[in-house]
Amino acid sequence: MGLLQALSPVMDVARDARPGTGPRDLRGGPLPGHRHERRVHTEDAGDDLREGVLATAKHFLGYAVTEAGQNMAATAIGGTREFYDVYARLFEAAIRLAGQVPVHHGQKTGSGYRRTAIDIHKGYIDMPSTPLFAFGHGLSYTTFDYGPLQLESETVDAGGELRVSLTVTNTGSRRGTEVVQLYAADTATGVTLPAQQLIGFARLDLERGVSRTVAFTVPMSVLGYTGLSGEFVIEPGPVEVSAGSSSSDIRSSAGFTVTGETRSIRGEDRAFLSVATVSPPG
Repeated sequence: MGLLQALSPVMDVARDARPGTGPRDLRGGPLPGHRHERRVHTEDAGDDLREGVLATAKHFLGYAVTEAGQNMAATAIGGTREFYDVYARLFEAAIRLAGQVPVHHGQKTGSGYRRTAIDIHKGYIDMPSTPLFAFGHGLSYTTFDYGPLQLESETVDAGGELRVSLTVTNTGSRRGTEVVQLYAADTATGVTLPAQQLIGFARLDLERGVSRTVAFTVPMSVLGYTGLSGEFVIEPGPVEVSAGSSSSDIRSSAGFTVTGETRSIRGEDRAFLSVATVSPPG
């Protein structure tokens, strides 16, 4: 891992130890910050291959001790030499090229990369229109199985709370960490809303073969938005909730209906996320 990080200038993902600077070339100048593809950039590190190699050697000698492996996850190297999962997930989508900006999970259906079957544009000529890595993306050394979303009720009053749960099982051969993400999509309003809205998440540390149930309590004010009247409201209508490992890796979905009258939400009544509880291992 140390060698990988120390040699990273040729992959354009290295960092300079000095504050406020990025990858440096042989002359001490910054490499172009807009390039993030994992491919060799010898042209960015000098006029020829020789200078590119020297720039890599300079970085190795100068920063390997302080920088190598700085962003790697905590690792236990023991008798089993077992590596543990990275706990952090992407909080924004990673683009393929700068021409994709903006790319985010909350794009509205029919815009950006969230196209339907009837849309003419479904991608670029030379590359997909989807993100390189979606919002919430993260990898594991094991695998997880998601059970179906269980709704306490298929109808929820505009002033009430949705209670939904699901069971997650570690189906791999080793211990692992999973971040369960809960999304909502409200399509029955007079204004267009995001195709996905993150409304909750929970982190699970599971031994192999172990299952745990995650329960979310979602106040309806989490789904509020600025209506046609200019007020922050929640209106009656159907809503789809889904759970998955990332915004593009949805494992289970269910639907419910918001009932009652349109409700105006005041600041003190507004919630921003659900409350998640995790059952003991079982």
